[in-house]
Amino acid sequence: MTRTSPGFSLVEVVVALGVIGFALIAILGLFPMAMTASRASQDETRSAFIAQFIFSHIQSQHPTNGSFPLGLDPSSTSTLNGNTAFKLTNAVTLYAIYDADGKPFWSSDATKFAQGVKTGLPAAMIAQSAYQARLRILPNQPAAGLSRLVVDVVYPATAPAEARQTNSFVTSMRNVR
Repeated sequence: MTRTSPGFSLVEVVVALGVIGFALIAILGLFPMAMTASRASQDETRSAFIAQFIFSHIQSQHPTNGSFPLGLDPSSTSTLNGNTAFKLTNAVTLYAIYDADGKPFWSSDATKFAQGVKTGLPAAMIAQSAYQARLRILPNQPAAGLSRLVVDVVYPATAPAEARQTNSFVTSMRNVR
């Protein structure tokens, strides 16, 4: 009488390892796609956070005095034409740069922003920038007495123009004269 040992044959072990290897390769192939989707989701969430931060900052100043600081960061000392505030009845475009956590650290009007980009903002500032926001105030749109506020959040800020993504957010507010 012959006794067989309890266990797996070499063929069974090789087939099992082949199936497990194939499954692992398929699963590992999904990681880059998952990381890309996670990063895109994070960027979209942060851009919405930035737009909401800008809108809430403006709304916190409105309608009591009808103006808001140029620096979207309250500690900013930037000015436009010597003024530190704008009314919602003025057509203006403001820019701000945000770090990877969505915190503002530099803001300016369109002219100073263009000059800063052309002449080169400080290297440390450019290295920290992850998002750029452009706020446009369009008075009397969609109707008289209302201003349309448009925030365009661009990311990644340091990427070439063709590689950037833009999310636009729009709200309306009542004008205060």
